[in-house]
Amino acid sequence: MFDIDKKILHCEGQAELIFGMLRVQAKNIKVDTKTHILHAEGTVTLSTMLRSPTPAVAGTEKAVCGTKEVKVPGAILSDGETMAEEADRKLKEIDACEKSGNIQNYEGDVLLFDLQKMAGVLIKTKSEVRKIYLQGEELYEVSEMPQIGEPKYLYEEPDIMANAITAKRVRISPDDAYEAWNSVLWFKGNRLTQLPYWTNTSNKLTRGNIKLKKIKYSSNNDWGLGTRYRYSDAKGKKGFVDLNYYGDGGHSYVANLSQQFKFKNNLSGSLGMGTLFGSRRSYSISMMRHGGSVRNQNMNLSISRKGRQSFRLGTTAKMGSTQIQGYFRAFKNKHVVSYNGLGQSSMDAMVRFMGKTRPVLRNDKYKYRMSSSLGWQNNRANDSAGSMFVGLSMFRSAIKITKKLRISTSLNGGVGGYTEGSIHNNYGSSVRLNQNLGHGKSFGLSYRYNQNRDIGETSSSQSLSSTYSMARGRTFNVRLSSSYNLRRNRFGSLSTAFNYELNKKASLQSNLIYNLERGVFSVKNYNLRYDFYGSMLTTYWNVENNDLIIDFSSKF
Repeated sequence: MFDIDKKILHCEGQAELIFGMLRVQAKNIKVDTKTHILHAEGTVTLSTMLRSPTPAVAGTEKAVCGTKEVKVPGAILSDGETMAEEADRKLKEIDACEKSGNIQNYEGDVLLFDLQKMAGVLIKTKSEVRKIYLQGEELYEVSEMPQIGEPKYLYEEPDIMANAITAKRVRISPDDAYEAWNSVLWFKGNRLTQLPYWTNTSNKLTRGNIKLKKIKYSSNNDWGLGTRYRYSDAKGKKGFVDLNYYGDGGHSYVANLSQQFKFKNNLSGSLGMGTLFGSRRSYSISMMRHGGSVRNQNMNLSISRKGRQSFRLGTTAKMGSTQIQGYFRAFKNKHVVSYNGLGQSSMDAMVRFMGKTRPVLRNDKYKYRMSSSLGWQNNRANDSAGSMFVGLSMFRSAIKITKKLRISTSLNGGVGGYTEGSIHNNYGSSVRLNQNLGHGKSFGLSYRYNQNRDIGETSSSQSLSSTYSMARGRTFNVRLSSSYNLRRNRFGSLSTAFNYELNKKASLQSNLIYNLERGVFSVKNYNLRYDFYGSMLTTYWNVENNDLIIDFSSKF
């Protein structure tokens, strides 16, 4: 339930929230969207995915409460992305972090966290009584209670007598803009109506079912215009027709159709037709069966009149504490001729087993994780081949040296082979040092070593990188980083990333990468983003190519 007056989000049941690099799982989660304070209780798991930070496009919070899904303040699905693709992408991102040892978990019973100041406290009351003070998206342990904002209504029980929305899915955006799917509207405790979709901003863009979907102008590549007509708005049965005009060269029109469908609560999908007019017409179908938080199957099939065909079948399951991911993929293009005069075609399959992160010798400070994979591929150019790999990763995070100095270490390695008899193995290690300089400033230094041996050839690399960052909450941050190749005894590049939120709707970003070896800028661009009630207006200026791009994208 979302309390419109108090701006409090109440989520009951098995809940999950993802915000930037943080993930919170608990039985109950409450979020004060005004003060950005989160309160969770009941089997709380707090984790962070320590990826290399990049300038944020837009802050995103997502919570899933059983069958309820809540997004605050914006959608995370990219344009045209299906539910199956989203699930695959999320699993790949989390798996990549866990595989590299760049994930840190904390478990407890009660969590109070400030999503704006990135600070909080996790309380354990069952196995032991302990308070864990955490700071930053990296979740570094600190010795004193960090400063946390004060919520006003967070601890009050949800009151249906208020102006509220109850729905299976709610998306809340800045400036009191919100959307609800399969929703019930309440006014002072009185049930007004039930709607498949409702938003308080629908009349602020264009009326009816016709929307501007995309407007793009490039000083180098002319311009384009896209519109979308929504002919069906029923939950799970939405239908869209997209019409796009491209002003490049020959001035072309492209029309696409997409129809969603849903058989039961756990089986859904979509049908699509691309390039409705002309000889390049294509057809696609995607289906997904959801059987729980970590169990799903998905299928994607696409056929083009130009001879391109692709098929993918994927699955995610869990057996005990082991997570299993697998897929089978086939591709064919009869109009692309290979060296033997035949059309291009290939098939491949992969099954991956990922064990649970466990402590080393019952020591929670040191943890390890086992993983293994089986693969197979076949194409017309080469004989079919199989592969096998077994890997082990170990890590120790947040070793406290001083009050503000932390060191994290990780080791990973594995061995595998191919069916033709060759062996391959790899080994890697890293040491990361982070110094909190206070007042939102920090300095990081990391060392990485990698060695890879494949089909008789051995390659290795050593690198040293440093990062200095300065931030004021989530409204302003700047980051300077550099790298040094120890094997070649050369500097790599010096990069800067700048992000400043002018207000709740507008943000200014820039990326500069200077190649120290060549003495030139390899990347130099500036971006200005404006959130217009869920639609995004973005201005890019690529200095190197002298290209000005204005991009308007609408999501509905």
